[in-house]
Amino acid sequence: MIEPLPFLIRPVKDDEWAFTGIRSTWIRVDGLLHLEAGVLIIEWTETRTIQSFGFERTGTDIERFETEVIELPVEWIAEVRTRLWFRGPQLFLRARRLDAFDGLPTTGPATLAVTIPFKYRRLLPPMVAGIEQARGAALAAGQVPTRGRFTEENRAR
Repeated sequence: MIEPLPFLIRPVKDDEWAFTGIRSTWIRVDGLLHLEAGVLIIEWTETRTIQSFGFERTGTDIERFETEVIELPVEWIAEVRTRLWFRGPQLFLRARRLDAFDGLPTTGPATLAVTIPFKYRRLLPPMVAGIEQARGAALAAGQVPTRGRFTEENRAR
């Protein structure tokens, strides 16, 4: 059994400057990656922190959103890479479909880059090896990696 892998997506910051004051918004995503029976399960929650300073209002608001889940068949994953970074190791996933990571704040369509907290770095190699092994087994079994696969039927149209 592969242990769930905690991850985070670094905060995205947005500042709004106006004549009446300043408003800063940070969005942080915390989550877990699970690998179960050839399916990569990604669950996450978002926290939005809004700091305001101005004539109308001064203070901090913290908004936590509901937990969301995506179940992604491993054959939809085209590439898995890791990188050591000073904040902790990073995991990069590239999907075979543009909508694979819909709903999850990502770096672009069909890509996901997450940072693994340093204390959980030992869980990263088994997760990557498990994904690669499950992906290889699914593709060897002839499972179709995408719904729009080019076949002889499609070629005739």
